[in-house]
Amino acid sequence: EVRGRRAEAAAAAAAASDERRGWEAERRQSDAAAGEARSEARRAFGEATVAAAREADAEAAERALRGALVARCNAQLAAAARATQAAEAAAAEAREVALAAAADSAAAEARAAAAEASASRDRAAS
Repeated sequence: EVRGRRAEAAAAAAAASDERRGWEAERRQSDAAAGEARSEARRAFGEATVAAAREADAEAAERALRGALVARCNAQLAAAARATQAAEAAAAEAREVALAAAADSAAAEARAAAAEASASRDRAAS
């Protein structure tokens, strides 16, 4: 009877040991699967981070390009405004020069006419 109980205890211990080994194997498989899942999650997070960074870089590049285009347009507008002001100033100066020349010409004509009139009067008086 003792031998039977010992055999039953040994069989129960062997069964418990087999069951424990099975649980340990399942735990190792579960740990391995969890490790793979963590690795996959890290890889996916890394890819998502890289994709987000690329998208942010693309958006930043697009904003910078728009800013550069706006700055260039503003610079062109400012240059055009300066050129317009310079042309207006040159035109005003040209008008003043032309008016002065016309006035000088009219004065010269008036002097010539006065001289001719004086000469005619002198001839008439003689």
